[in-house]
Amino acid sequence: MDYYRGYIQDGITLEIGCGTGRLLVPLFQAGCNIYGMDISAPMLEKLKSQLPSADRHRVVQWSTLETPYPVDDESFDRVIIPFSSFGLMHEGHIDDLDENKVFHEFYRILRPGGLVILNDARIYVHDKSGNHKASIAQQELEGKQDKDMEGHVKDNKLFLTFKQHHPKHGEIKEEWISTFTLKKTRLIPALVIREREIVFTRLRDHQVLEKQHEIIPVWDAEDYPALGKDAGFEHVKTETTPKFHVSATVAHIFRKP
Repeated sequence: MDYYRGYIQDGITLEIGCGTGRLLVPLFQAGCNIYGMDISAPMLEKLKSQLPSADRHRVVQWSTLETPYPVDDESFDRVIIPFSSFGLMHEGHIDDLDENKVFHEFYRILRPGGLVILNDARIYVHDKSGNHKASIAQQELEGKQDKDMEGHVKDNKLFLTFKQHHPKHGEIKEEWISTFTLKKTRLIPALVIREREIVFTRLRDHQVLEKQHEIIPVWDAEDYPALGKDAGFEHVKTETTPKFHVSATVAHIFRKP
């Protein structure tokens, strides 16, 4: 919260992917003039329950990739995308990546001098040479530092396993099985695409409770400046951020001229 507050204390801010308000609500309570957008109606209902009734108009249900947003040109001074949400917002829209529509929409809604502050978990650049599938999977594993996780690479796939306690099902295992490919796009010559299956299994009888499937782009730390430049932004800097996750992340900061 302190990190973002330092950037948005003045002006009007839009948080993309605000969810249940774990960041928006305390920032609002600290006096920030902040609005939020998220695709999940249940999450937004939880968020609204934490806001005064007169301020619940500040959040709207909307998909990040559905442009234009329901706001006027040059309405905001800041756009923030915390918690490494940017890639997840493109889930299932791999064929539309060349449009770079999110950055172009940020440019439209920001006032001159406005900032985009985008958080991402990757502080490294993937090794895409040689047997790239195995090297990318291994590098993704090495980038994880979660004490509650077990991980290994086998047959070019990355396996990550977490054990958790569920209030109804007791002990469960959550397993992520990821494969990686490279995609040539208009802006990024070799963009990493991660396809992941997520399986939840109840440990007492090994019953599979749920399966999920996702395909998302994985931009490297050096890819983001190209996205911003394409939409007309100046890339201000990439800086290491506090430990929003179990390890350090980075913030990519852009300014509209």
